[in-house]
Amino acid sequence: MPRERTIKGPVKRGTITERQARTVAKEILEERYGKQERHSKQGRYHTVVRDAKTGRFITVKEAERRKATAIVETIKRPKKKK
Repeated sequence: MPRERTIKGPVKRGTITERQARTVAKEILEERYGKQERHSKQGRYHTVVRDAKTGRFITVKEAERRKATAIVETIKRPKKKK
């Protein structure tokens, strides 16, 4: 059974801020499931793999298995509108 968590820092009348709650939740999840790697920021280009026969998207692992019918495409992401 997991032990109870105590909040460090100034707490007013037994309530915690939203940010403190998120931090505690993140720590608990990291304890249970391990630390998750963060994805890097999305670049200007995105690479996808398709099957040449069906046109469906496939995984990289699947593409390595059937190299004769796999097509790698690089797609340019549109700029965000301001």
